[in-house]
Amino acid sequence: MKIVSVLCLVVLTAACSRKSGPAYEYALVGAFPDSVELKCDTMPMDLLNPIGVYHVGDYLLVLTDIDNRFLQIYDANTCDSLGGFFTKGRGPYETPGMIAWITQIYPEPGNNRVWITGNDMFKGLFNIDRSLEEGRIVFEKEFDFMHNEKLPYAMTRMVSNWNVNDSVFMWMEHAYRIMEDQPNRNNFYIHYDYKNDKVLDTVWVSNYRVRNESEVLSVEICGGFVRPDLKKAACPFRYMDRVHIVDLETKDVKVLGFDNMPDANIPTPSASPAKDAWYSTGEEGTQNHIIIGQREGRSRDGRDYLSVLTWDGEPVMKIIIDQKLFLMNITADRRYLYGITNPEQKIVRYDIAALNL
Repeated sequence: MKIVSVLCLVVLTAACSRKSGPAYEYALVGAFPDSVELKCDTMPMDLLNPIGVYHVGDYLLVLTDIDNRFLQIYDANTCDSLGGFFTKGRGPYETPGMIAWITQIYPEPGNNRVWITGNDMFKGLFNIDRSLEEGRIVFEKEFDFMHNEKLPYAMTRMVSNWNVNDSVFMWMEHAYRIMEDQPNRNNFYIHYDYKNDKVLDTVWVSNYRVRNESEVLSVEICGGFVRPDLKKAACPFRYMDRVHIVDLETKDVKVLGFDNMPDANIPTPSASPAKDAWYSTGEEGTQNHIIIGQREGRSRDGRDYLSVLTWDGEPVMKIIIDQKLFLMNITADRRYLYGITNPEQKIVRYDIAALNL
């Protein structure tokens, strides 16, 4: 059975059984017991259009939308450029657009690796050290989605993914695009075995019923981060006062509100892309904490801060920062938080070692 057919069947089954399945708990995030202000250091890097930054051992990996090298590698200590990989195209190790995701990082001296996805083309465990040494792309493990025809359709509906042995948790955007005859606009995860071409499970992020088109943005646009042990996911919504913490094993969902107590009803959207309200500007996490970027007054002009929660949804601290960030990455040793400023597109770094995140 083709992956599209399998996805439709699994999604339809999940949609029909959702009411008697996962439990939904609603809670208001209480007052933060602590707050701290941090100032950044700007990294001395001459870059055009950075769209992602990741610290991996001795390296900084920067994703760009420059066609000739979508991935740029720098020395994390000196910020010297070391090389670039992945070009635009339809050939081996090429991608029709920019590199889509780096989701899992394995820092190890002389053997630094990341899982990297090139849109709907490929997914691979990229060895940074060997690639730089040999002057070519070195994958320790790779899966060619286009040429083996396993996932070309579904991958275009995927927001992000996390590898689990020979399977992957894929966060799928807009279920209605896969089931065009269904009005469901909720996001969901699927656990997909790409080695055997089999969907293992489906986990819904939310169960909202969209009442009209004005509510579509509220439901559809949210971020997603999976805990390193792959047991929970956090999904903050951009235009809605909601954060969903999803248990990927039990499928239960804890729904949090910062400004108001959430309930099962979908609220009126707070904004559209043409307006000025934002409830979430980005997300990151560690094994112990969820970090959500937010703005004072829910305004694009408001001051940025980071809300730190436990994976049970308990408030830990508020980190007030001096820049507006549209992407964050915490180093494996939890010493630094890197980000890209908006709109200047500068790469900055915050020292968070003392915060024990």
